[in-house]
Amino acid sequence: MSTMTQHAAGMFCWSQLGTKDPEGAKKFYAPLFGWTYEDTTIGGDKFTLLKKGGKTIGGLYGLMKEQIDHGVPPTWEAYVAVESADEVVARVKKHGGRIVMEPFDVLDHGRMAVCQDPTTATFSLWQPKKQIGAEVINEVDTMCWNELITKDAAKADTMSKVWIPAVNNAGRYGRWEYSSMGQVMRDGFAVGDALRDTIAAAGNGQSGRAG
Repeated sequence: MSTMTQHAAGMFCWSQLGTKDPEGAKKFYAPLFGWTYEDTTIGGDKFTLLKKGGKTIGGLYGLMKEQIDHGVPPTWEAYVAVESADEVVARVKKHGGRIVMEPFDVLDHGRMAVCQDPTTATFSLWQPKKQIGAEVINEVDTMCWNELITKDAAKADTMSKVWIPAVNNAGRYGRWEYSSMGQVMRDGFAVGDALRDTIAAAGNGQSGRAG
């Protein structure tokens, strides 16, 4: 299992679950993916690091009462690595997006912001400092895919202008691509064949429920 030392700007770098039931989520995901957990605090709030093979691969936290009261559902949140959260936020605004949370520092771990594209799909930005994001990606039981499901692909495509200035010069890729089925940014985790029966059983309520 190789360890990431940095994530290129414009690439997905982190996933975390906001849920009404953190302990239930832990019981659900541990037997599925073999994850272990490290409970910590950020600014006095409890936060759980998701681990695989001793490496940090994501996060988990309990939704605040205010979020629940406003109808925020349990959600896997996708984070994109950026060199400057403030500069990308300015581009999001310029190209028709909305800022849910303006850039702010997460202690000395990094700087983040929460944004919506013009179709209201939510995504987050991560400007790394001490914390680069996930230490392992694209391996079994870790984040391997992120996609946007949207009702308006053409409208969402304006967000490609947010990322292209940062990535084209490095030749990493030319543009983001979008489907046209809904309005949600979601994460995918790679699994081995042996986990399929476990996942099916968990879906039938045999291993607890997340959320």
